Amino acid sequence: MANLALFLGGQARLRDAEILLAPILENHCDDSELSSADSEQRQYQRKVATIIQAMCLCEVKDMHQAQVVLAKEGGPENQVLIAMIQLLEGERYLAGETLEKAVLPMADLLIPVSEQLIRELNHG
Repeated sequence: MANLALFLGGQARLRDAEILLAPILENHCDDSELSSADSEQRQYQRKVATIIQAMCLCEVKDMHQAQVVLAKEGGPENQVLIAMIQLLEGERYLAGETLEKAVLPMADLLIPVSEQLIRELNHG
């Protein structure tokens, strides 16, 4: 489902991608009926969905604006998202150079940056 959401985002069909991501992102505090393993899986899916949502917005909105937003902070997690944007633009070599400069962070570190990027692209 995540791959399909990313594909739809890449096709500038953000609304379709968000519909696919909605069940993952909604009810984020309501894991009471899940086993602990299911709850961990759901948390992981939410993290991935947030990153995908940010990438979909980058594809639909202005890629350059997204890179400017991310470059303000300059942390390694921002560099990873910048590399992802460069890949979406077909800049494979540049993305590789960007990733060489960054220490790859845990997915948890990408979430706040993705959320900030979503907010700024939606309201900026």
